[in-house]
Amino acid sequence: MRILLENPGNSVPNVFDSASDAQTLLKRLNEDVFGINYDMGNLLSHATHKNALEDAWMALPLADHVHIKPCVRHRNGFDFVSFGDGDTNDRALALALLDQGKPFSLELPFRLHRDTSAQPWRDEQPVALDRIESLILRSLKELALLNQDQ
Repeated sequence: MRILLENPGNSVPNVFDSASDAQTLLKRLNEDVFGINYDMGNLLSHATHKNALEDAWMALPLADHVHIKPCVRHRNGFDFVSFGDGDTNDRALALALLDQGKPFSLELPFRLHRDTSAQPWRDEQPVALDRIESLILRSLKELALLNQDQ
């Protein structure tokens, strides 16, 4: 069993803010027990001064698992969207993960948002099930197209 530590998304300074912190952190811990679950969507809201895709490339050699959590930035904060609709190149990251055979998962928290300070908040009402299904199907179709290109 391994314990995977994930980079945060709330803009509060942390021991693991970005890929550059991961190697130092893992050296301090028992690498047989601890590893990294990298989340490029979290980085987008957590460290807005960094290029999220460049940071993801730095994290890949160290990551045991990756969350792909597409999000868009707007004047009121951040929203989570379907795969391929985010501000970062989720397709490029997914292709690299497929090429490397590295495990990843889509994290699609459509009800979750982050304000301009990257603090999370949730819609008062659940997202309609037909909307969730539509967004998930769209994401899976986009992923399937990437898989065909392999």
